[in-house]
Amino acid sequence: MKNPLYLLEFGPVIEQVLEQISVQERLEKIIHEYAQASGLEIDSCDILTDYIAVTFYLHEAVDVDAVIINLKKHSSEELVKELPEFKKFIVHDSLWEYGYNIETL
Repeated sequence: MKNPLYLLEFGPVIEQVLEQISVQERLEKIIHEYAQASGLEIDSCDILTDYIAVTFYLHEAVDVDAVIINLKKHSSEELVKELPEFKKFIVHDSLWEYGYNIETL
C-alpha cells in the first residue's frame, strides 16, 4: 500500500520574500533537501509569490504536523542564513505565515 498523498499550502509573511525567481528556485531546493532527510517523497512543489504548494507522500506513522512545522522552520532559517537582508521580513521567528493548510488527497 502506498503512503498517503498530502497537499501542503502556506505563504510568506510578505510577498516580497518570493518575488525573485532565484529565491523561489533556492527555496524549492531547500524543500527537496529537507524532504530527502525527513522521509518525504515530493510529488510536486509549486512556489509563487503569494504561496507555496507542495504535494508529498509520507508514511502514515509519521507525525505530519511535526514534519511541516520543521520544514517551515528549516526553510525560513536557511533562506535568512543565505540572504541576511530577509531578516527584516521575519515575523514571529519566521518568513512564513503562522498557519498552513494540509489536506489528504
